[in-house]
Amino acid sequence: MSSGERPVLSAYEYAAAGAIAGAVEVTIQQPEIAWKNAIQDKRPIMFHPKFFYRGLTINIASMAPYTAVQFALNGMMTKWLSKGGERPLGDWEKLGIAATAGGLSALISGPAELILIRQQRLGSALVPTAKDILIRKEILRGFSLAFLRDSIYVCGYLGLTPLWKEQLMKSFPDKFGDKPLAASMVASVAAGLVAAVGTQPFDTIKTRYQAMMPPLDNSKHFSYSWLSVCKQMKDQAGSWRVLYDGMIPRGMRIVFGVFILSECRDVMESWFEKRKMNKVATVS
Repeated sequence: MSSGERPVLSAYEYAAAGAIAGAVEVTIQQPEIAWKNAIQDKRPIMFHPKFFYRGLTINIASMAPYTAVQFALNGMMTKWLSKGGERPLGDWEKLGIAATAGGLSALISGPAELILIRQQRLGSALVPTAKDILIRKEILRGFSLAFLRDSIYVCGYLGLTPLWKEQLMKSFPDKFGDKPLAASMVASVAAGLVAAVGTQPFDTIKTRYQAMMPPLDNSKHFSYSWLSVCKQMKDQAGSWRVLYDGMIPRGMRIVFGVFILSECRDVMESWFEKRKMNKVATVS
């Protein structure tokens, strides 16, 4: 299957493919997530499995539906706009669909990452952490930042990667014509770098903003604006470069993540398509 001719699946199949891809990606990359969060929140890094894998349960539980929603929204919007695959979509339409799917998925990632960050900061269990957040009425804390970040990120792995993979295979047939995996790796690295640089400031501010714990009495002296937090970070560090704290571990995660998710997408969509064709052949 070429990257430009994707099979048309059902919403359930898109969601299932996304859930499996998300679970695989986050399990492989959990240590990088803990490393990145510790750097951004100015916490010491402890080289111990409990440090790197604390919060894995909530991360898997959030990532599976997170990518399931992204795959499903991207797939169904593509299906709708292309009239079931009959009308070819333009490149900008594909990128816009991917960005929209990413932004809407922040309704899942924002709250889940808030719980994860608080767990890692306090060393507390899942249920008490979630209860505390609900008591403080801040379950959507950092949502706008997650929306901007996820729009760019998903545009990278569901939009840029397949487009650039297709272009590489067409433009360089001698090098990539019969090597889709190599083309996918190159496209993933390029799209991953674009996504990493574009999303890093939003992710850094969000991590710090979500790590801050407002007093239960909602004191007026506490700043609830993420723009204020951004300015405080810059003033304390003396440079806007603070927004790129954790760029190395996060950049690594995004580049690998874009590749893992893109390949899982191709594998799962191909599997569902073959399964559907086998059913048709059996009935015939």
